[in-house]
Amino acid sequence: TEPITFRGKAITVKSEAGPDETTIRMDPPRGSNRCSVVIFQSCDSIASVLEGFTITGGSGSWLPSHNTWVGGGIYFDACSGTVKNCAIVQNSTGYGGGVFCAYQCAPTLIDCTIVENLAAENGGGAFVCFGASPTLKRCMISENSTSGGGGGIDSYDSGLLTLTECIISGNSSRDLGGGVYCGQNSSVTMTDCTVSDNSSAEEAGGGVACWLGSITMTRCTIMSNAAHNYFGGGVYAGHSSATLTNCLITWNTAPQGGGGVCSSYVDAFITISNCTIWNNSGGSACGGGGVLCRNASALVTNSIILGNTSPKGSEISVEDPASKLTIAYSDVAGGQTGVNVEGGCTLNWDVGNIDADPLFADANNGDFHLKSEVGRWDSNSGSWIQDDITSPCIDVGDPDSDGSGETWPHGGRINIGAYGGTREASMSTKPEVMSLPRVAFIYRSDPEAAESFQSLLMRYGCPTTLIGVDDVATAALDAYDLIVLASDAGYASTWQDTPFVATIDNTGKPILGLGQGGYNFFGVLELWIGRPHGGNGSKDSIEVLDPNGSLFRTPYSLDIPEDRALQLYTETDHIGIYLWPTIPETVTVLGSEVNDKGYFPLVMEHDRYLLWGFMESPLKMTEVGKTLFINVVIWTANAGWEVDI
Repeated sequence: TEPITFRGKAITVKSEAGPDETTIRMDPPRGSNRCSVVIFQSCDSIASVLEGFTITGGSGSWLPSHNTWVGGGIYFDACSGTVKNCAIVQNSTGYGGGVFCAYQCAPTLIDCTIVENLAAENGGGAFVCFGASPTLKRCMISENSTSGGGGGIDSYDSGLLTLTECIISGNSSRDLGGGVYCGQNSSVTMTDCTVSDNSSAEEAGGGVACWLGSITMTRCTIMSNAAHNYFGGGVYAGHSSATLTNCLITWNTAPQGGGGVCSSYVDAFITISNCTIWNNSGGSACGGGGVLCRNASALVTNSIILGNTSPKGSEISVEDPASKLTIAYSDVAGGQTGVNVEGGCTLNWDVGNIDADPLFADANNGDFHLKSEVGRWDSNSGSWIQDDITSPCIDVGDPDSDGSGETWPHGGRINIGAYGGTREASMSTKPEVMSLPRVAFIYRSDPEAAESFQSLLMRYGCPTTLIGVDDVATAALDAYDLIVLASDAGYASTWQDTPFVATIDNTGKPILGLGQGGYNFFGVLELWIGRPHGGNGSKDSIEVLDPNGSLFRTPYSLDIPEDRALQLYTETDHIGIYLWPTIPETVTVLGSEVNDKGYFPLVMEHDRYLLWGFMESPLKMTEVGKTLFINVVIWTANAGWEVDI
């Protein structure tokens, strides 16, 4: 009948059994003795942790400033703290059915489930952020409800609310924002989140609503949400700024218009870039099955808008005299005729727009990757596949947009649609000076490490076959463009006693040797970059010797800092080849040990053999390390030092 209260510092309450086995229940649940189940009050933001519980039956704490009960499950009162791997289930109160955080606190929720909570008087069926700056990571927020705004989440008069990899599904509100409501003087950032099957009964924004605030959504999926009585089935921005980047907005509905997205009122401004807005529906009061700009402003670039419906027959509608809409480098069904313009509004139909079938992989089943004869990312198989046709939306985006994040080969110009500018952008058919190699990856005893290399290489479009050392004799190595030897591929003694060295070397293929395995192999070949010409260490970085060298800009450009140091691993052992004071003519040095230029962990010999002297797998690589490794693979397989890039 009394809440668990965190006060002071260094307080940890953890259940090893996890939330399925350990429950903190308010007894009697939702009864007359009202209180929150857990209260964080005047506690240290880092050291105070609640982990591994189900929190249920709470009815909230009294908050005089709001004249209501708040935080049915958890109440953060001028306090931060961390909640991990908890289920916050079936709590009910006036404001913030599951969680309420207020007054400058900055709590963190990680891997939590907030389900079936109720805010009966105000907003935030699952979670309320009031005057706070919380962070939610990988949380499931589902089947919560409120008679106010924000069936899932309500942020009001707050700092920055950050949501990352969260699923917000099946929540309902009476007012704005069935899934998420960003209210007055609030800022919300959502990254890699899914907002689906939420609804608002009487107001706008079935999925997400922003009113007098600002919201940024990046790589989010907004689908199957409904504003049952107003605008913006997927996203609504009123008197607000909203920025949508690389978002999928599909199957949303709004009876008065703007089935996918709606911005309204004079000071509202919405930016839509690299989004796919498909198969949304808007009602008869206003048009815009996909996008409605009503007495507001909007900018649409690098986006695909088609398959959306409204009684006015428009993909996009611009209404009321103050509305201004600019569209550039986008694929709009019907072209300019797909835009309904009324009441003296301003439409700037800018350059680069097209009207073409984007050739989605399988839109009806939610796959909006663009077909490509060179390569399209297939999420089901986790690999790149080739189609018999290429989308007209590849390489036609704004030339000033940054497309460097697209997987190579690309045409040097960003794709349009939700995957443009990302690693999942479909590949270009434009001529390239180098090709993606087929890789034979030879390993001995560590399949997990081998599979992590295979996953990385295939993620970047390089077909990779894992071959055990004992299978080398029967492997068709001539079918590959590059042979990679894993760090565990062989000791010096095992390479000496096996015919596999000759089998591999006689292919004439470029060979990339990793760590000890490559070092030992090259030693048997009596190369300078092999045993015994190196020394062991635990360096995780290299110093780039030539920042303008093609290896560091082909096919992916790396930012080389002034000190030329690149950290490639979080931790690793390594081998550096000792080449001092003279470097043999047959050897090309590419990267030295930081602060010791006599040792080289990244070095090539005879323009065919390259040593990557690090032992660990991609599981411990930094993003810089992964990018450089991919460059090394493609560059080596294509004799990149001979290509004028």
